[in-house]
Amino acid sequence: MAAEQFEDPLRKGTALYLTEDFEGALAEFARFDTAEAWFNRGNSLAHLERYEEAMEAYQKALELQPDYPWARANLEYLEPFLPLEFEGGEMGTVGRDAAADEVVFDADQKRLDEEGIDTVMEGEQEMLSDQQLADIWLRQVDTSPSSFLRYKFAYQAQSPGEEENP
Repeated sequence: MAAEQFEDPLRKGTALYLTEDFEGALAEFARFDTAEAWFNRGNSLAHLERYEEAMEAYQKALELQPDYPWARANLEYLEPFLPLEFEGGEMGTVGRDAAADEVVFDADQKRLDEEGIDTVMEGEQEMLSDQQLADIWLRQVDTSPSSFLRYKFAYQAQSPGEEENP
């Protein structure tokens, strides 16, 4: 396995993440307290459908690096996946998991059916599950070292005079 070739926990975690061993990646990323490690923890947790923990990880990444655009974008992306708490402490959901309180049929539906009028909108397609959407979204996360370094150097070039402490 590729992850076994690395001694550096961040690289090992990235290799585990890319082979979809999200629990293993999570353990490796947990060894660091950097914005990048928290961001990667959030990605792993999101894949494990532990959305609240993922959002906490993204928030921690933003505490450490407030201008981390990917952490902010992922945090905003996950908000619809969380349950809502209503008055009285009742929990509910939004999005695809939400269900109607009551089904009410239009009185004219029978007439429309008799006349052969189609009430389904054109282009309506079967909806993807939350897991399918999350998988598509997380596959688009760029984890290549070259991209990371390009963005890091661009960021450093924008803020001259500030040097990092190793």
